[in-house]
Amino acid sequence: MGNQWFTAPVVLIISAKCSMLLGLIGCLGAWFEKKPLLFIYIITMIIIFAGLLVGVVFVIALNERVSSKV
Repeated sequence: MGNQWFTAPVVLIISAKCSMLLGLIGCLGAWFEKKPLLFIYIITMIIIFAGLLVGVVFVIALNERVSSKV
């Protein structure tokens, strides 16, 4: 079958938990006006955004290759 840790529901649950933790860090940083927490939040959001952009570029690039072979 395959490794059970990389099935879609498990990946979605883990990413949801990470998003909740990141949101909590952002809220706590804003509530208590703590610059280190806000810095962690902003840097993590920039990394996630950059990863999404790279993912979109790969999907577009691979989609053209796959559709040309089919």
